[in-house]
Amino acid sequence: MASVLNSIIDIENDAAEQFSSLETSYSSTQKEYLQARDKLFKRRQELVSGKATPTTDELAGFEAPSDDSHGAAASAKAGVPYFWLNAICNQDTLAEEISSRDRQALAYCTSFKAVHAAAGGPPTVEMSFSSNPFFSNNTLRRCLGDAESGAKAVTTDIQWKDSSHNLSVKETRKGGGGKGKKAGKGQAGSAAAGSSSVRLKPCPSFFRFFLPDSSSGNNSKAPRHLHDPTALHEDDGEDDE
Repeated sequence: MASVLNSIIDIENDAAEQFSSLETSYSSTQKEYLQARDKLFKRRQELVSGKATPTTDELAGFEAPSDDSHGAAASAKAGVPYFWLNAICNQDTLAEEISSRDRQALAYCTSFKAVHAAAGGPPTVEMSFSSNPFFSNNTLRRCLGDAESGAKAVTTDIQWKDSSHNLSVKETRKGGGGKGKKAGKGQAGSAAAGSSSVRLKPCPSFFRFFLPDSSSGNNSKAPRHLHDPTALHEDDGEDDE
């Protein structure tokens, strides 16, 4: 019996050593991958924002279309106009969360990335915007909560410029349009008929992703794509504006 138990202990120790070795190897490989990916994403952001132009090597094999009808429009603005609007709206999972009103605000997006903490843990989704009529924030962030620990997501408080531009709610009017109450003097009756109250009602919006979990209702769950945003995001650690 003792010899059997000793053999089992040796097997468990060997398994633990192999697991530790594989875990170290995985962490090293993942770090190398992230570094290589971030280098590419940083270069992409430079081109998209117009801070840089393609090199000769990057243009190798590229042939400009014979129809140069878009040449003037393309050269009018550096970079790639509306790149992030199109990238976000063309991602199937994210597109499901985007309303027609959201598209107007997303047109001002200048950067979309996931920042991974050096110490590990859930990533922070970060979006940068140029000046726009919807909110005054230059950057919106949401640190995705850790489902295992039960920690709640930490989000940016969106500073909407006014209720009519608040994309997470819509204005509804109650009252008015019907017959007013009978009034004894003057035009009180007609005034009552035309009066109405404006209420703000929550509505579907991509920007509800940045609301605290307690107030975001059914939309508090982050789209799965945002937990592994390698297809859209870059993590260069620098200001992209």
